[in-house]
Amino acid sequence: MAGAAMVMTPAHVRPRSLPAAAPQRSAAARASVAAASIVNTSTQTIHVLMVCEGNVRRSPMAAALWRERFRDHAMLVQSVGLNALAGRGIDPQAEAVLAEHGLTGRPHVARQITAALVDAADIVLVMSCEQAVALQALSPCAVGRPFMLGKWSGGIEIPDPSQRTRTAFASGYRLIRQAVEGWHWR
Repeated sequence: MAGAAMVMTPAHVRPRSLPAAAPQRSAAARASVAAASIVNTSTQTIHVLMVCEGNVRRSPMAAALWRERFRDHAMLVQSVGLNALAGRGIDPQAEAVLAEHGLTGRPHVARQITAALVDAADIVLVMSCEQAVALQALSPCAVGRPFMLGKWSGGIEIPDPSQRTRTAFASGYRLIRQAVEGWHWR
């Protein structure tokens, strides 16, 4: 399949399956197995849009994890909010949780979603079913396009760590990581 161009569309996105022994493997071994299951021969940049509510907690974390997971692929990953706290940076606790895992959400400036951003994206990922419905109301082109980030991880929704506790952010990170790991390039 060398030289063939692949475009990430819903038809090309499938759940990643690892051997049953994978949970006992080290993180490096799991990453190696995951990397071996991903093939990217595309030279086309795929535009991924992560959506949450305020655009300072969940979607910036999801964007950082997505960029890390697909770092060898030509992707533009953007993060926006349905009710963005426009102009603000990533929540310090979200950034601290990312930093513990060697990632960063910086630089990040919260911005409001627009129909134009939705229309320009190849794939739109939301944290909840409610957000998918709200997006479809925003843009006629969005009907049927938003996917739950947790679609391939049992349809999990990613709750907002609005309590702002360390535990809530750590739990949110784990759910987002699980959701992102459920996606792969084929």
